[in-house]
Amino acid sequence: MIMKIYDYFKRVFYQSKYEYSWQVAYRRRNINDNVLIDNTPFQLIPNTEQYWLADPFVYEKDEKVYFFYELFDIGRDKGSIAYSILNNGVISKPKIIVEEPYHLSFPCIFEYDGDLFMIPETGKTHNIYVYKCKEFPDVWVKDKLLLGGIDPSDTIWFEINNMFYIITSLLNNGNPRDTTNYLYEFNMNNGKLQKPFKILNTGKYGVRNAGNIFFKNNMFIRPGQIGEKTYGEGIVFWKCNLVNGKYEEEELGTLHPKDIMLLNENKLSYIGLHTYNVSKHYEIIDLKQRRTNNILKRIQIIFYMIYKRLKLFLINK
Repeated sequence: MIMKIYDYFKRVFYQSKYEYSWQVAYRRRNINDNVLIDNTPFQLIPNTEQYWLADPFVYEKDEKVYFFYELFDIGRDKGSIAYSILNNGVISKPKIIVEEPYHLSFPCIFEYDGDLFMIPETGKTHNIYVYKCKEFPDVWVKDKLLLGGIDPSDTIWFEINNMFYIITSLLNNGNPRDTTNYLYEFNMNNGKLQKPFKILNTGKYGVRNAGNIFFKNNMFIRPGQIGEKTYGEGIVFWKCNLVNGKYEEEELGTLHPKDIMLLNENKLSYIGLHTYNVSKHYEIIDLKQRRTNNILKRIQIIFYMIYKRLKLFLINK
C-alpha cells in the first residue's frame, strides 16, 4: 500500500508540472450566423483538480444536450471517454463511459440506421476501433477493428451523397502536429473499409482533424488543427467537395482564442484551440490554458490526489 501511494505521489507531482491544460466551452448555436463572425459568448465547463476536459463532441436527444469528451486524469496521465448532460442550463458532473488501459480521446459520435456509434482516438494501440452504444448514454462496447498497425489520430466519420467515409489523420514520425490525412470509403453493412487514398498534403496547417464535418450554408465544412508553431494553436475551416472519388478543399477562414468571446471570463489566459463540433442547436470547443507552476499549487494537487486515493482504499477495504 505504501509503495502504491509513493508511486502515485510521484506521478501526481510530475503531472502537476504540465505547462497547460484544456477546458471545454459551449454556446447556443446562432443558426443564421457564421462561426467565424459570431460574437455570442461561450460558457466554460469547469475542470477539477483531478481532471481536465478536451476534444468535445455534442449530441442532442429527447430535448437534452449531451457533451462527450476526453476526461484527462492528471494523476494517471491518461484520458477516458466521459459525458455530461446540459439540462435547463445545468451541467451534470462527468461520468466515465469508456475506459481502457491506454489513453482515449476525441470521441467521434455518429448515428446510423437508428444506432449510435463512437470512434475514439486509440492511437496508443496503433489501431482504430468502433464502439457501439448498447444503452444510451452509459453502455458502450467495442464493436469492430477498422484498421491496425498504423499511427492514427482524431478519426472522423461523415456521409456525402449517400456514401459513408472516414478520414483519419496519420502521424508523421510520431509528430502530433505533422499529419497526413487518408480517406476511406466505409461500408456500413459489413463495417469494412475500402482502399484508401491520400486527400491532403502532409503538413501542420489544418491537416489533422479538429472535429466532425458539418453542413452549413449549402457547404460541407471540415475543421482542421493548426500546429505550425505549437500544438493546438487554432482551427482552420475547409469547404470540402467529394465528386466522382475526387476530394478537394478550399479554405474558408481560421479561428483562434483571440476570436472567442467567453462569458464572464478573461480570454487572454487561453493560448490555443483545437476542437470544434456542432449539433442542431449547440456549438462546442476546447481551449488551451496555461497552468500554474508554483510549488504551493503542486503541493495542493498532490495532497488532494492522495486524499482521494486513501478515501477510495478505505471504502473498498
